[in-house]
Amino acid sequence: VDTALLAFLSKAKAVHIEADIAEGEGDAARAIAVLEQLLSGPVPGGDTAPPEAREVLADTLARQAELSSGTGDFARATDAIERGLGLARELSHYRGRLMEVLGVIEQRRHDKLREEGDELGAEQAKARAIAALEEAVAIQDEVIRKTLGDGGAAGGEPAGR
Repeated sequence: VDTALLAFLSKAKAVHIEADIAEGEGDAARAIAVLEQLLSGPVPGGDTAPPEAREVLADTLARQAELSSGTGDFARATDAIERGLGLARELSHYRGRLMEVLGVIEQRRHDKLREEGDELGAEQAKARAIAALEEAVAIQDEVIRKTLGDGGAAGGEPAGR
């Protein structure tokens, strides 16, 4: 049993619950700050953190990015995604989730730019949103295929029919 990893995972759970409370109260800034406690604290293994720790950090960065983009802080949001992608380098649910959130960020940026009358910027953000979401779907499809081993069933049909 890796005591440091267990403590890190427990800390992550507590931090996310506290962020849930802040988010439930409509205080995104506090939720973001709470998540930062995990992101800036010690990590088991440091630069060679085990997969579980990297996955928790990537997931936390995705959540922080989503919250940041909801407040209009697109720079912080995209920075969090870049940090997360650096942790989730291999094909995984977490990498797909980061790309999904990048799509959300770019959709929100699109909406803001349209509201401001920047049609060109809005169209560029929309294109980035679509590209990120398409990549998220492709990643998750590959994760599903690899996980099922039989390639999965298309369209919800059981394998072998």
